[in-house]
Amino acid sequence: MDEQTPQNAASQPESTPATTSSTSHGQGGHTGGHGGKSDAEEHKWYGVISYVWILCLIPLFAVKKSPFAQHHAKQGLVLLLTSIVVNIASWYLPYMLASTVSSLGGLAIFILAVMGIINAWQGKMWEMPVLGDLAKKLKF
Repeated sequence: MDEQTPQNAASQPESTPATTSSTSHGQGGHTGGHGGKSDAEEHKWYGVISYVWILCLIPLFAVKKSPFAQHHAKQGLVLLLTSIVVNIASWYLPYMLASTVSSLGGLAIFILAVMGIINAWQGKMWEMPVLGDLAKKLKF
């Protein structure tokens, strides 16, 4: 099987992710010269950074015409707002309850962010459990 992979890559260079991502370097998501690339392939990095806290604002405003980037950016924004609410709420709770809420909330947010990054990297329009419905309601 290893012998077939280089032959396939040589005969169809635009289908290999390494070839297409190394030529675009994540810059200029609006270039039309990448013909056969899907929205997910062209805006993969925007989807990935959507789950890195405040960086969700970059794809939210930079690539408004990409359904893939907007989907992940909105989910990243909901995740960001949720993490802020969890942290603020923990300030007003008694110490033991606050540390539990902060720890479990932080862990859940981290897990959702990692799952979002993985799914965005794979080009999937993954919907977060619970918070994904909130993200769908956001209109920009």
